[in-house]
Amino acid sequence: MLVDGKGLLSHRNVSEAHRWAREPTRILSGRDYIRVHDIRYNLFLTGQLKYRMCYQANIFCPVCPDRCHTIRHILQVYLRTHRPRVQRHNMIFKILQAKLAEVGFDVLWKSHIRSKGGLLKPDLIYWHKDTPDTARIIDVSIISDNVHLAVPYRRT
Repeated sequence: MLVDGKGLLSHRNVSEAHRWAREPTRILSGRDYIRVHDIRYNLFLTGQLKYRMCYQANIFCPVCPDRCHTIRHILQVYLRTHRPRVQRHNMIFKILQAKLAEVGFDVLWKSHIRSKGGLLKPDLIYWHKDTPDTARIIDVSIISDNVHLAVPYRRT
């Protein structure tokens, strides 16, 4: 059984995860504001949502015929959105890299670190010139639907 949007069950308990939709900016047009909420509330018209409304609807992606057409597929796998998603990710890190360098940090972007466990590829490593023995890593990841949304925000 497919449960697209299962991870949204607890979204009201984790306000940080949806601040982007709750506090819109002037960048969003009215149309984009509505689309943001379609995704937030799992109302984006996908094959799976159509199937819930009519069992005769095609549940598979029109571009990737072997994959179910779900929000998760569109956001994480879909061939038509992959390149823009990677470009946006890289643009954010280029801005972050410039800002960190501006305030006095040395920055490595997309570096590869060999370890006993294999090759590690963090998005960004930065350290202050005064304390080169202490480095920090920034790596963006998307959690899957089987992880409670509050888990990434917990401090260990």
